[in-house]
Amino acid sequence: VCAQDPKLDVDSLLDRAADHGIAGLTNFPTVAFFDGRYRALLEAEGLGYACELDFLARAKDRGFATVAFCLSPDEAAAAARAGIDLLCLNLGFSDTRSVEPAAHQAALDRAIASIQAMIAAAKAVHPRPACVVFGGPVLLPQDTAQVYQRTEARGYIGGSAVERSPAAPAVVQAVRDFK
Repeated sequence: VCAQDPKLDVDSLLDRAADHGIAGLTNFPTVAFFDGRYRALLEAEGLGYACELDFLARAKDRGFATVAFCLSPDEAAAAARAGIDLLCLNLGFSDTRSVEPAAHQAALDRAIASIQAMIAAAKAVHPRPACVVFGGPVLLPQDTAQVYQRTEARGYIGGSAVERSPAAPAVVQAVRDFK
């Protein structure tokens, strides 16, 4: 839900969601994808991450499960402080480009360091935050295995990368075969 929509009637939206049997809500799309001056302007106008967490807290108060997308330690701590049920530690957009194994492993190592930092920030506020990961270089089962071995994250939200990543090499090869 885009919580920054100034025309959003949150109570009406939550009523409709409940009427339709929706069990949970998330802050996706999220302002967390923005940085720099644009993000600063959104935050200054009250249209930032706190607005999303306020929406999720209201949803939780109404009995919905809540998932907060977090891209930084500060956002993870804020989501944990708000009592959000599940923190989705977002590593950025999925990188489905074909890269050398060493480059992929280096990207995965950086992502794991980011996951560890976000979990540490959340744990400073809440002793046992429920955390899953999403995006970045975490694309394949062996990537999630490393994440689980090296962090306290216990799940993966795959999005379209789950469908695209395994099929991409076959599609690329089929296109090359037409040349």
